[in-house]
Amino acid sequence: MAKHTLFLVHGMGRFEGTQWSDEVWNKLVECSERYPHFRTKKKLKEYAEHVPVGYDGLIRKALARWDAQATTFGEFAQANKLCHGDSLDWLTGVSGDGAGFLLSHVADVIICRFFRHESAQIRANVQLTIFKEIQRKRATDADAEFSLMAHSLGTSVAHDALAELGAAPRIGDNVNLFGTENFRFKSIHMLANVSRLLQTEPKAYESVVRPGPNSTQNRYCGRMYCHRHELDPFTKPKPFDPVSWGGDFRMTNLRHYRAWDVHGWLHYLDNPRVHIPLLKSIAKSSAVTPKQTREAVDTYPRFGGDLDNLAIAQGKIAELHALAQGINEDKGLKENFDALCKMWDGVKELRDLAGDTWASPEGSVT
Repeated sequence: MAKHTLFLVHGMGRFEGTQWSDEVWNKLVECSERYPHFRTKKKLKEYAEHVPVGYDGLIRKALARWDAQATTFGEFAQANKLCHGDSLDWLTGVSGDGAGFLLSHVADVIICRFFRHESAQIRANVQLTIFKEIQRKRATDADAEFSLMAHSLGTSVAHDALAELGAAPRIGDNVNLFGTENFRFKSIHMLANVSRLLQTEPKAYESVVRPGPNSTQNRYCGRMYCHRHELDPFTKPKPFDPVSWGGDFRMTNLRHYRAWDVHGWLHYLDNPRVHIPLLKSIAKSSAVTPKQTREAVDTYPRFGGDLDNLAIAQGKIAELHALAQGINEDKGLKENFDALCKMWDGVKELRDLAGDTWASPEGSVT
């Protein structure tokens, strides 16, 4: 019997090679060992394996081209009234190792949202990676199961790729064997979901990327879990929160502060509200009992790690709360861009306070 396959789709920032996916998987393994089943009966790696779904290489190539055309892109930023768009040379150096947040993160979002050629390449690359792995596993085990976890910008990239893959009746001259009529993921997990903020067509609430029982049509997964942190700036505008998707959909609001980067993938994953549903999906539902789930959630401290009882950090968190009120959830990316930048500046101040501890085991994978 084939192991359960967990696809991992990264977010914004630099993600060269596969080290980033190993860090996420190792964090999940660490979380699993908090529960007796995975310590004494069967290890997580015996149940499942991870497959990285990367697209950063395509973004780096685009940014390298743009680096040579900083003035042209600066005019685009100015015309669209983006943060710092008044500077026509703000993209100079965007492809270098020393590029800051505005260049290395925001430019990623702009590529995926505003540039159709690049976004189409990214979507196709993600689809091909997922398609090939499903095809490979199903060739030897027709009952092989698959789940997907995406973070930040990756939630939008994954949504767009799956929406197209799941809805297409044919791929070229062949019947699409991995459309919703023939295939579905066991579960989809979206951390810091921005798919509605960056949506194009089909829109996030209207696509096949939604849960439902096997008897329903146009549903691409059995269960879907979304998680957002109360001070994650990127989930504030146009939050993803469908209200009529039924019991197979779960939305979790997180309030923990266990590391300086509240947006970070590992910070999300450390919370039992996030990792327990994932563990039960890719291992088995009885691996973590209801009693163990309640105990893990109830005893998980809101503050800890780098932020344990640190008054200055709590003060900065209060400032971020105030900034968050300036983001209008009914507006889009462009309208809220300045507020998002200000919130991220506040998060960076937390990082600077932390110093070397920013890269702690409970850190980011940003």
